[in-house]
Amino acid sequence: MNFTFKNIMSMDIRHGSFSITAVRRHFRHSTIMDARSYPMKGSPASEKARREGLISGLEDFFERNGTNWDEIIVMLSRKSVLYGQVLFPSTVKENLSTAIEFEIEKFSPLKKEAILYDYKVVEEAPDRSRICVLFNFVKRKYYEDLVDVFGKFALKPMAIIGSPAIWEGADWLFSKKGPLDTFLIVKEGGDLIVNRYSSKGLRDSVLYEKPAHLPEEVAELCRGENGLSPVFLWGEGLEEYESVLKEKGIKSFTILPSQFYEHFTYSNAEIYNNEFIPAFCASEVIEKAPDALNLIPKKDRPRKGKLISYTFWVLIVLIFLSLAFLSVIPFLKQAATIDHLEKNLNSLSVNVDEIFNKKAEIETHLSRLNEVEKIHDRSPLDALRELTMILPEHTWLSYFRQKGEEIEVGGISESATSLISILESSPLFRDVSFSSPVVKRKEGTETFRLNMYLE
Repeated sequence: MNFTFKNIMSMDIRHGSFSITAVRRHFRHSTIMDARSYPMKGSPASEKARREGLISGLEDFFERNGTNWDEIIVMLSRKSVLYGQVLFPSTVKENLSTAIEFEIEKFSPLKKEAILYDYKVVEEAPDRSRICVLFNFVKRKYYEDLVDVFGKFALKPMAIIGSPAIWEGADWLFSKKGPLDTFLIVKEGGDLIVNRYSSKGLRDSVLYEKPAHLPEEVAELCRGENGLSPVFLWGEGLEEYESVLKEKGIKSFTILPSQFYEHFTYSNAEIYNNEFIPAFCASEVIEKAPDALNLIPKKDRPRKGKLISYTFWVLIVLIFLSLAFLSVIPFLKQAATIDHLEKNLNSLSVNVDEIFNKKAEIETHLSRLNEVEKIHDRSPLDALRELTMILPEHTWLSYFRQKGEEIEVGGISESATSLISILESSPLFRDVSFSSPVVKRKEGTETFRLNMYLE
């Protein structure tokens, strides 16, 4: 598990082809490293041809980009996944999984053992009397073939989701806040998908095959249960739906792929295309919506390792706090010593007669005060001030220690070997030398540690 970045691979499977996108996430910033499309071999209806096409495409992609992936996300065609929603009394919440099993048997033409499914509560009635549950399922054989393909490369997907699920955060993706219900219309090949979203993400998905004669029906569907709802149209070729929606008084927004480009950076100009946008949205959904519908059984889902990541950053913070505290201790000790001596001097000055009678004691205290002044003259602040003035801009100190006249420093520099001549040119330092070998870092900088003495 990488702590500073994650390598994410997203595969978008269609009936005639599939695309693979490599995304590198640096904290909140994402870079598209590669994006390629591959045709399916033979007939799309042939399971063997689909399997061979996937293996061939993955072999080419892994040859170009390697197999080291922190997360693998697979998006299935809308035709491969069946969606449904059902209303339950709120009283079934405690036994929701059992109730869902009975409902899925009504929806599915296959036996329960032949499918895999996932579900989540997407809405609850204001009086909390009913809940709306969205579920999706896929053929177990289709899932097992897909997992087996990745298994040939010793890899395992973290999430397998249906294509509507990638638009879970519609308001975030489109930078538009709508009412409770929001619709998104997407074309997938020759089909039309109308996705409905609530405050908890995807609520329903309706597939229309050969939808040229259906704009009126789609407009009525988008009218919604709570009056007029905003509609987003993704991509080109939906002009007729935009016109019909406008005639019905429904406000629509056309979203073009070009509006997403400002969110990305690219490793090269060849991958500047639309293929990676659904893949990027899928990686965002898995990152921000952990309850997104995922067809991988919960017991088989790889863990994301967040506990390890959090522990790492907590340790880093503790180390920095410890270093800051240790750097202050010498100054606190010096201040405490001076304060103690001042109290002793004040007690001696109370009675002049006592001071004369204790001349030897006064001389002792004066001697100790002189030592303190010498210590003050040799304060680490002087050495630190000199180092700050003479060290070049490309050098940073992470370690400083002074013991008497000896000083040891360490840090990072773009040219560590040039530091000896720079430090020896100072009237404050002498006998400068490396106390350990210089180590080159991946970024081109060098780690160093130096010894020197005060003049």
